[in-house]
Amino acid sequence: RAYLDLNGWNNPDIFDHFPDDGENWDEAQEQIEAWQDEYWDNVAGSGEFNNFEDWFEQLPLNHNTYNPIETEKNSITGYALDLSYRLPFGGLLYSQAAKLNAQYSDTDSTSLEGGYGFVPLGLKFKFGPATMQAEFRSNTEYFLFNYWDRSYEINRTTVIGDEFYTKEDKLFNYGTMNGLFIQMQMRLGNILVLNSNYTDMIGEMRENVGEPFITSENNRSFSSTLSLKPNLIPKLKRAELFYQQTNIPNPFAFEISETTVYGYYIELQISPGMTFVYKATTSFLMEEDDEELDMFRSTELSDNEGISTKSSTIHLETRFSF
Repeated sequence: RAYLDLNGWNNPDIFDHFPDDGENWDEAQEQIEAWQDEYWDNVAGSGEFNNFEDWFEQLPLNHNTYNPIETEKNSITGYALDLSYRLPFGGLLYSQAAKLNAQYSDTDSTSLEGGYGFVPLGLKFKFGPATMQAEFRSNTEYFLFNYWDRSYEINRTTVIGDEFYTKEDKLFNYGTMNGLFIQMQMRLGNILVLNSNYTDMIGEMRENVGEPFITSENNRSFSSTLSLKPNLIPKLKRAELFYQQTNIPNPFAFEISETTVYGYYIELQISPGMTFVYKATTSFLMEEDDEELDMFRSTELSDNEGISTKSSTIHLETRFSF
């Protein structure tokens, strides 16, 4: 989800001072020439300010230093192809191949491309109130399964000091890996549904691009969702508690990391044309000293008229079943 951006400049209207204007985005910058004349005519000789920039920044204007024209873009796209075969006893046998289309380039002319992920064999079957799923996973360098997880909107970009880091940058710290993925969905009576999954991969990892890979490193993930069955309560479309921790050595130690996310989600059908969404999320961000994590709580209150479905991330997927 993304906020409305009427002029299509990748600058949400909530921050854009001129959402209907395709040329201006900042009130202060739009009037900067007039303010320069004001400075040199009436302020420059007073000795209170050393330069125009210092004086201009302290004016009570809607300063917005983000420039959608000059800002670099760091995009990533995922493609996947699934093949599945329904077994006679009700199970499902499947296979998958995926590609992350991403690029990494730096001032040293290091150029890398996103990698591939494979599920040569996967099995899904149901018994009683439970549905089980298990698959063998393998990937080349520069690929992560479940790249767009619950923490994506939080750590897609992080700021440490004056530096910006994207999740795409960190993708290139992962090498070849192999492992297992297990998922279980369990109905608890006629009220609750528990859905949990665990990933256990082992292979190559490193701290920064340019450093050698360390082999035999554990990369594990765990997530769980406890939700009410749909339509159990009139107008309640979705109600759930969720927890996630990904790409760490041991998620069952429950040690806080940048990928730790938990909270709850409520969705109500107010009317045929309006859905009310309330989402509360707790996550953790690295401080500027890159040593400690700060707790960050966010609340999203929205309806289907105030949020558009526009996104800078594209997912394309093709499935074949037999």
